[in-house]
Amino acid sequence: MLPTLRHGDKNVYVEVAQILTDYEPPGEEFSAYFVSHLTNWQSRHGCTPDGVIGPKTWTAIAENAPTVSDKALRKGKYARAVQLLVGADPDGIFGRKTEDAVKVFQGEHGLKADGVVGEKTWRTLITGEASPAAEFVQPPNFKQYDSRWAKVQYSSCGDKSQTIKSSGCGPTSMADIVAQWWDDEATPPLLAKLALDWGCRTKSSGTSSAFFKKCAAHYKARDYKTSSSIDAVCKCLDEGGYAVVCFGAGTKGKPGYKKWTKGGHYCVIWGYDGSTYFINDPASSAASRAKGTRDEILATRKGFYLFWK
Repeated sequence: MLPTLRHGDKNVYVEVAQILTDYEPPGEEFSAYFVSHLTNWQSRHGCTPDGVIGPKTWTAIAENAPTVSDKALRKGKYARAVQLLVGADPDGIFGRKTEDAVKVFQGEHGLKADGVVGEKTWRTLITGEASPAAEFVQPPNFKQYDSRWAKVQYSSCGDKSQTIKSSGCGPTSMADIVAQWWDDEATPPLLAKLALDWGCRTKSSGTSSAFFKKCAAHYKARDYKTSSSIDAVCKCLDEGGYAVVCFGAGTKGKPGYKKWTKGGHYCVIWGYDGSTYFINDPASSAASRAKGTRDEILATRKGFYLFWK
C-alpha cells in the first residue's frame, strides 16, 4: 500500500494521487486546494470525505484509474503516473522502456505481463495486492444455425427468407444470458418472438438495439447500461455481468477487420484474461471467433450492451 498522505506532505505519491483524481495542475505538494478537491472526489466515489489519502481512498483511486499502455493514453499525465510508480523516466510518454518496466513489475507480482496498466495492475501498484480474480462463467452458447430453430421465420414483414439462421444473432445472443440467469428453458425462438412483439425486428437489418433495453426491463435486470468503452465491459464482467457487443466489419488494415461480420453482428462477451476476451458467437463455432483481442474489439465494435443480474 502506498503511504497515507495528508495536508502538507510533499512527494511523488502526492503527484500520483493528484493525477489519478484529475487535480490540475498536478504536483508534489499536498496543498489546501488539493484537500478541497480531494474531499469532493472522495464524496463522489464512496469514501469518507476527510481529505486524507489512506487505504480506502487509495483503493478507490486504483479502481477508477484509466487503462494506460503504448496504445491507450500513451502520452500525458496518466503515463507519467505509471512511470513514477514503476521507476521509469517520468517523461509522460509510454514508450518501450516504460512498457518493459511495467512488464517486469507485472511478472514479479503474478500478473499477466502484457504491458497494459488496467485495474489489476493499478491496484497492485497502489495497494500491493491484485484484486481477486473474477470467476467468469460462460453462459449457454446457442447457435443461430441449430437445426431445432434455424428455419424458424424471424421477420416483421412476412419475408420467408428472414430466419433465425439468417438474421437472429440478437435474440440468440440474448437467449444465452436469459437462459443463464432468468429462464433456463429460454431459447432463441422465445427471444425472437419477444423482439417481434416489441417491434424490435427491423425490416431489413436484423434486431434493433432497443431490444436489449426491453429485455433488461422485462427480466428485471439489476442494472443495464450502454457504452462504447472496453473498460466499462471489464468492470461489468468483473462484477459478474455479461456484455452483448455489436460488431461491425471494421476498417481494412485494422485489427479484426471482417473477423466477426462483413456488416453487423451481435455476440456475447462473457470473460477476459488480460487483453484477450472470451466470446459466444451465435453464427460460428470457430475457435478464432470465440476469442478476440482488445485491439480487435475496439477496432470493430459499434457498441456494448451491459447486463447485471
